[in-house]
Amino acid sequence: MKFFKFFTIFFVFSILPSLEAFEINCQFQSFILGSYGSIYQCISTNIPTLSEMMVTNITGTHYNDNTNVDVEALAIYGNYTLTFFPRGVSNFFINIKMIEVKNTAIDALFGDEFDEFPKLQFLKFYQTNLTTISSTLFDKTPKMISIRFQYNMIEKVGYDLFTPLNITQIKEINFEYNKCINAYSGNALSVLGMFYEIREKCPYNDEFSTIKPKCRCIYWGRKDNNRKVKEDC
Repeated sequence: MKFFKFFTIFFVFSILPSLEAFEINCQFQSFILGSYGSIYQCISTNIPTLSEMMVTNITGTHYNDNTNVDVEALAIYGNYTLTFFPRGVSNFFINIKMIEVKNTAIDALFGDEFDEFPKLQFLKFYQTNLTTISSTLFDKTPKMISIRFQYNMIEKVGYDLFTPLNITQIKEINFEYNKCINAYSGNALSVLGMFYEIREKCPYNDEFSTIKPKCRCIYWGRKDNNRKVKEDC
């Protein structure tokens, strides 16, 4: 019996490091992002496929006297078994303004993935298994400038997805080559129309949405006279 207890305790402590050690190994480099200028980024291609989503350590060698504080972009490439977006990155990188995810098995964004990045402006999420985007994905990232979801398998997009954003500062939205939509907007004038097109073609009235599918009001005469003849809201 004592041997069994000893073995159990030894076994539990022997596996704890593997459960807690969720590391992201970074290749650090700088690149030019258009008129925005130089951005210092972490590129990771070997995130382990674990059930634990919280990052406990960041490894990699900085250069040119840069530190974690200087990292403004996170790129995750080529992990075809990764099914979740890792949490806790902001414990190490507090100034993330750009996130790029490519070639992963992530099939849904549940809405809180980017809450820890209030400075986020650029999102590129492509060539993944992504089918569903929750309404609350941008609730904590009001500074978005560029949103790119091309080459995924998107079928459902939450009706309130773009509600928290400032339409006038959005410069680009890309939903090309998805199941429900194939569209791109590269200027501020067409962004609003793109929002409505996504709502129409990729309806998803998820539990967080406040807008019903295809909600619309039709007016007869001048709208300010409030003479409605049909209301589907």
